[in-house]
Order: sequence, then structure tokens, then C-alpha cells
Amino acid sequence: YIWQQQQRSADAPPTDAGRQHIEAWDDEGETLLPVRDILYVEVENKTYYAYTLGRTYQLRQTLAELEAQLNPRQFYRLNRSVLANVAHVRNYSYWEHDKYVV
Repeated sequence: YIWQQQQRSADAPPTDAGRQHIEAWDDEGETLLPVRDILYVEVENKTYYAYTLGRTYQLRQTLAELEAQLNPRQFYRLNRSVLANVAHVRNYSYWEHDKYVV
């Protein structure tokens, strides 16, 4: 993925640690998915998915709703369709014009 570096305002630090679980479901049923297990969240054809190691879950919330609820130090919006858990980003490289390849 390619993302553009965004500057966070030093005047507006996050006031909340963010949610610890989100409601999700897969073919085995509904679950409360631990946020720490999520590698990234993606929207594809208006369906929202959370990817973990070995499993994919569907979500009811939009990326904008999740971005507002999750800790901004833990999740970063890479582009319009992906929200990544920075703890699972292995590496990134500068590309051009303040953009990076993740």
C-alpha cells in the first residue's frame, strides 16, 4: 500500500486509549474481536473486513467510525480503503512527495 504521511496536531493528543474489542462475524458466528489481533481493516465493494492471522471477519462499522473509536497511535489510515494496525507494520519506505510504501 502507498500512503501519505499526515501530521497529527500536537495540540490534539488522543484523549482515549480506544476500544479494546469490536463486534465482528465470520462463518462460525459473531464474536468480540480483540483489537490487538487485527492486522488491518479494509473496505471492498462496500463490505468491511478485519484481517487477523489466518482469519477474516466482516464488520458492521465503516472505516470512519472505526478510525474515530480506535486509538490513533495504534491504527493509521493508509488510504480511503485501509486502516492498518501499526504494531503489525513490518517496514515502510519513502516513495515520493511525502508518500510511503508499506
